[in-house]
Parts: sequence; C-alpha cells; structure tokens
Amino acid sequence: MKLSDSRNREIVEGCTVKYLRTHTIGKVEEISIRNGVEWIKIDKTGLYYRKEYLEVLEQSETPQARENTSAKDKILLKIARSRMNVRTAGTEISDHPDGPGYGGG
Repeated sequence: MKLSDSRNREIVEGCTVKYLRTHTIGKVEEISIRNGVEWIKIDKTGLYYRKEYLEVLEQSETPQARENTSAKDKILLKIARSRMNVRTAGTEISDHPDGPGYGGG
C-alpha cells in the first residue's frame, strides 16, 4: 500500500511529516485504514491525521536542520520571507444599505 501526501510524496513509517493546519511536525508512527480512510499517527502528538493534510518533509526542512543553519543563512531567510509578505489596502464598511456586507448573517 502506497500513501501520498498533499504534494504526492510517499508517506512511510519513520518519515518526518508536517500537519498543514497547525504546522505540527513529527515522525510517522503508524499508518492505518479505517472505513476506507487512511490515517497517519504522529509521534509528537499521538494523534491520527488524514494523509491529505500532511506534508512529507525532506531532511533539510526539519527543525534539526534549521538549528544547524548559519546565522548568515538565517538572516537571508528572514529577509526573503519579509519580502514575500503582501500588504493589502485597508477596507471600509459601507453605510449604504446595499453595500458590501449588507444582509450578511
């Protein structure tokens, strides 16, 4: 049985994965199928996650690899991430009765 993550990478016991919603990182302890749905148990939480919400991490993407990163690389990474932030224009609530948000509930 071959299981794939959200990026179509193979999930196997012992590999490091990240839960996409909370960014929890852990090693795969167990793979099971219940009612036709694949579930993966992560060692850090002891919880089961659906494979669609997991992402297999390469060795360079794990927290241990980040700890070994040089100070210069960390600064460059921080600069790159700050440039990726997109600023959005402010929004206003309309006073007009049929404006945006009118009738929302």
